Amino acid sequence: MKISNIKGTERLSNYNELKNIEVEREVDYDNYDRKGDYAYVKGENKPVNGLIVARKNNKIIALIPYVNGNGNGKKYEYYENGKLRMEITLKNNIKNGNAFSYTADGKLLCKIQYKDDIEMLSECYYQDSSLEQIYKSVNGKSGILTKYYKGTNKKSY
Repeated sequence: MKISNIKGTERLSNYNELKNIEVEREVDYDNYDRKGDYAYVKGENKPVNGLIVARKNNKIIALIPYVNGNGNGKKYEYYENGKLRMEITLKNNIKNGNAFSYTADGKLLCKIQYKDDIEMLSECYYQDSSLEQIYKSVNGKSGILTKYYKGTNKKSY
């Protein structure tokens, strides 16, 4: 089935990007469970394949693709107004690749690079889109945070 066949997707801000993506099936967020490292549809014994859809007040607030019981692909989280709140790339339930977070009015808030669930690099912005901070991982366990204060110099931590 195509994502465009899922009720409520047409109001999502990234609908045109999603509408033609094929998924095995739609699974309601309230109808799945985790057993160990895998997700299952309640009452089934086989790990879930499909798109888990979370709703609040009948509005989609998350789309999470699952393959063989693991989050795989782009996970999308939404504000109740349908605007994209966050996009995260998952591989076997682990954040890998780029992630983006947005304000409720659609402005880029942060862009983050993950490797094996560890934040390697991130840039975050003020509401006016000016740079607020940069984080660079040094060894995967710690890093350098450079904060940019409006009207003053930058500071590193």
